[in-house]
Amino acid sequence: MELKEVLESLGVDYEVLKERFSYNENLLRKFILKFPGDDCYHQLQLAVESEDYETIMRMAHTLKGLAANLGFDQLSFKCNDLVQYLRENGRDDVIKLNRAIGEEYNRIITGLALIDD
Repeated sequence: MELKEVLESLGVDYEVLKERFSYNENLLRKFILKFPGDDCYHQLQLAVESEDYETIMRMAHTLKGLAANLGFDQLSFKCNDLVQYLRENGRDDVIKLNRAIGEEYNRIITGLALIDD
């Protein structure tokens, strides 16, 4: 599938994202295709497993920004939910909030795998 078609199927506003990359579609493609190799999500999962709340906060915040920059708004919102929850000293729902992040992350990764080379 074409990059634009995949991104739009993932809920990305392609025209806004293209503008963010100065209308340079090659640069946009380069950064989108690097997303699955980024370590933030993996580090978040390790932190959740070890109940390292400082690292959970840092990785969720980092992933939130990365997702927002690439137009993955739903992932960014879900990460923000976790960050805000932790800032309010919540701990009980971390697993549930992280599960929602994981579902959205996996939906994105599955979609990105469909992009034509």
